[in-house]
Amino acid sequence: MQTLKNSINTTLTEADVLKQLKHLQEINIKLKSQLKYTQELFETVVDTTSALMWMIDAKENYIFLNQAWLSFTGNTLDEALAENWRDRIHPQDLEKCDRAYQDAFKKCQGFQIEYRLKRFDHTYRTILNTAVRRYDERGIFTGLLCSCLDITKRKKIEQKVIRQAQTDRILAKITQNIHSSLELDVFLQIAAEQVIKYLSVDQISINKVVAGQGLSLLFETGKNNSYSSCKISNTKHKYNRILVDYSEKLARGEIINSEDVSLTQLTTNDFELINISYPLLSIPIIVSHQLWGLIFVEQHLPPRCWKTDEIKLLERVVAQLEIAIKQSELYQELEELSIIDGLTKIANRRKFDSYLATEWRRLTREQNTLSLVLCDADYFKLYNDTYGHQAGDRCLQQIAEAISKAIKRPADLVARYGGEEFAIVLPNTDAEGAKYLAQQIRWQIESLKIPHINSPDDLYVTLSFGVSSCIPQKHLNCSTLVAAADRGLYKAKELGRNQIAYCSLDT
Repeated sequence: MQTLKNSINTTLTEADVLKQLKHLQEINIKLKSQLKYTQELFETVVDTTSALMWMIDAKENYIFLNQAWLSFTGNTLDEALAENWRDRIHPQDLEKCDRAYQDAFKKCQGFQIEYRLKRFDHTYRTILNTAVRRYDERGIFTGLLCSCLDITKRKKIEQKVIRQAQTDRILAKITQNIHSSLELDVFLQIAAEQVIKYLSVDQISINKVVAGQGLSLLFETGKNNSYSSCKISNTKHKYNRILVDYSEKLARGEIINSEDVSLTQLTTNDFELINISYPLLSIPIIVSHQLWGLIFVEQHLPPRCWKTDEIKLLERVVAQLEIAIKQSELYQELEELSIIDGLTKIANRRKFDSYLATEWRRLTREQNTLSLVLCDADYFKLYNDTYGHQAGDRCLQQIAEAISKAIKRPADLVARYGGEEFAIVLPNTDAEGAKYLAQQIRWQIESLKIPHINSPDDLYVTLSFGVSSCIPQKHLNCSTLVAAADRGLYKAKELGRNQIAYCSLDT
């Protein structure tokens, strides 16, 4: 009885086991089906995505590459699997990539990195690679799954924004420096030196267009030791050729990029002269709608292909120069108006005082002679009373013109000192030279024969002259020279007017 009972229990147990086994088999089939579906779904997704996806095992071998990767590389699957992940990385990026991968395998962790990857056409694209860890069913690290996005366009935009920001900072600094002065020589030098610094070119020259004479060099600068290994011939005469050849374009404000200007001779170590070509940028400066000048930017060795952002920077610098030049010209006009006598159009008292002080300091250093002539129209109040103030103004204009014609040297200054009084500053002129000039002016005024019917001494307008001369000394100032000339003028009037009287500083 017990045996039968045991047999029945055994049969029931085996049936349960078979039933459970069948159930497990069904689950296994279902799981395999789900796994297959998942795998097929994964392959479908990764093969239709634009991201480059691939897997490498723990030994750094490829075990999977999606269709986007194959399209990117131009390889078949077998060819791609035979490659090493390092093969297509840009040589300059290989070290950082290798370091990232080795750390990932060592620490069993993922990472994200940017680098350049070679395409089928041998060009490089910038990609963002995100690598995640892979484990087997036992939880053992088996490698990495990598997903790469082509971010070349994004990087170009980022770099463009960065370059633009850099350009804006450079331009802001150059603009600030340019507008820190109204002196033409100063801000031209600043502009040229700043461009040399930021563009690292060999040479920059700034030239003014002179009607009928071509170009006049205003400023030129170059990098230190630019031509240490060769001798560059003088190319200045070639600039005029560019002005002539491209006159219409330059007048319209167009930049001329002469990419094959054969202007240079180079001496080799064997003392052989050879001709080389180099790119030359010719940038017009337009002021008040006229071609004011030209900036020439040169790069000799090695020849250079000008970038768009470099040319744009130069355009913006020149735009600031054009504003500065216009402001400088307006300032000069105002400055000239402030030192010119409105009636006679010669220097006024302000200019006289400034110029005399400047020459006094200079000749104190050089220990050369400075002379001064003061002259006064005789009985000029009577002239105004007789002929009227308008006639008096015309008389003063004639006197100023006559004195100006007698002055021959650029360093000599004629100024209206007072109402009917004039002054002549004569640097590097001794007493005899000053008295001789005064005599020439006296005769010139007499030859004008300006009627002065009520003059007690003459029928015509005459001048009286006071002359002084000295070698300026540090313990004195220019007012002592003026005082001496004034004493001479007073003395000439005492002697009967239409005279020349000399007084030294210690008289």
